[in-house]
Amino acid sequence: MFNVSHTTTEVSNTELDYTYWQSKDGWFIGYLNIWPEHLTQGHNLSELEEMLADLYKFYLEENSGITKKKLGRLKLAV
Repeated sequence: MFNVSHTTTEVSNTELDYTYWQSKDGWFIGYLNIWPEHLTQGHNLSELEEMLADLYKFYLEENSGITKKKLGRLKLAV
């Protein structure tokens, strides 16, 4: 986990879980667990965490008011 400080919203010292792995060519690839469809990468784990923090800040600025996806279930009669 890492801490994110964001000055333009009410978010500060937010802790977010993320998933990551190291590719065969050495890159660290990961995503925030709340937005698994948005992958980012870094040369090392520290750089990946910076990129994840930037992704979180960017997403909050672009989608103010949206902070987490929710799951629903659709029942279909076939």
